[in-house]
Amino acid sequence: MYGLADRIARSAIHQNHPTPVVELAPRGTIMVVDRDPAMLAMVRSSLEGSCHIVVARDAGEALSQIEWARPEAVLADAGLGADELDLLARGLATLGCDHLPIVTIDPSQPVGPSDLRRIAARAWASPAASG
Repeated sequence: MYGLADRIARSAIHQNHPTPVVELAPRGTIMVVDRDPAMLAMVRSSLEGSCHIVVARDAGEALSQIEWARPEAVLADAGLGADELDLLARGLATLGCDHLPIVTIDPSQPVGPSDLRRIAARAWASPAASG
């Protein structure tokens, strides 16, 4: 029963339901592409529990994981540079995955855990993510 304790801890009593109701949020898979191991760890800890996470350090590593990871969206560090992001987009198109949204995160803008969860949820809920 992996994760059951976490779900129970977040259960809520609804007005129309006399017993606790455990709300299970849909979990998409997000691929996070960033060269900085500290940033990857921060993103992973921020998104844990809200989605499945696959990490890659560059476009090549991301593309090599696409088929088995099957993410609904890609979050990429804008600091990777235009060439790397273009390589990622072209590679996704070549693999027939050009429907995947690529959401870039500007490293110069402060982003907290709740911001990352909101960004990830919007990315996997986008029409492009449903394919």
